[in-house]
Amino acid sequence: MQYDLGMSKRWVIRAAIGAVVIVGAVVGIAIAQRPQYEEGTNVVFFGDSWTEGYSAEPHAKGFAYLVGEQMVWDFTVDGRAGTGYANGGNGGKTFIDRMETVTDTDAQLLILQGGLNDESQPLPAVKRAISDTLEAAKFHYPNARIIVLGPAPSSLPLTDSLRAIDDALKSAASAQGIRYISPIAERWITRGNWANVISVEGLYHPSTAGHEYLASRLARDLKGFR
Repeated sequence: MQYDLGMSKRWVIRAAIGAVVIVGAVVGIAIAQRPQYEEGTNVVFFGDSWTEGYSAEPHAKGFAYLVGEQMVWDFTVDGRAGTGYANGGNGGKTFIDRMETVTDTDAQLLILQGGLNDESQPLPAVKRAISDTLEAAKFHYPNARIIVLGPAPSSLPLTDSLRAIDDALKSAASAQGIRYISPIAERWITRGNWANVISVEGLYHPSTAGHEYLASRLARDLKGFR
């Protein structure tokens, strides 16, 4: 199964994370005293087609790009359509699979977005994949604070399966001491604004205006974390 790291790989990752924690304890106080999201921070936006900027004209008007520019970050956008925690999409690569090719290990902040593409997967598999992915993210981005950005509904009413994924992400992030932003709990997309945010012609992805709106909501939350 694609989401499974394999016992040996998980053991190596957990051992490496333990070593990072020991080293981090020495410098943790100094890091905590610095502004978390100051200008020039090296940031990676990692996720699915929403992160990619799909349906925005051009893609560089996607929410990730807009937030990176607004916050004046040194940022990279790594979004790939169809992918998720347990769903590899057309390319057959889950988030963990994609992280194995990461080269920018100096990132100071990782914003990990996704979950919508996992609705077709069995919930127990998604839960395991989420937990494994968060561990992998700590391993592949050893210097980064991690923020998990959950899915927002592309259509309404909200499905029970998407709500369950949102709950699973919240639980896993909490268990690993990672901040979680839930567009579902915060009601980013409602019946009142859905038509202004989601483009039917864009295969139920955010429109250009929708990406601008999502960027404003995410930036607001991030600034609240200072």
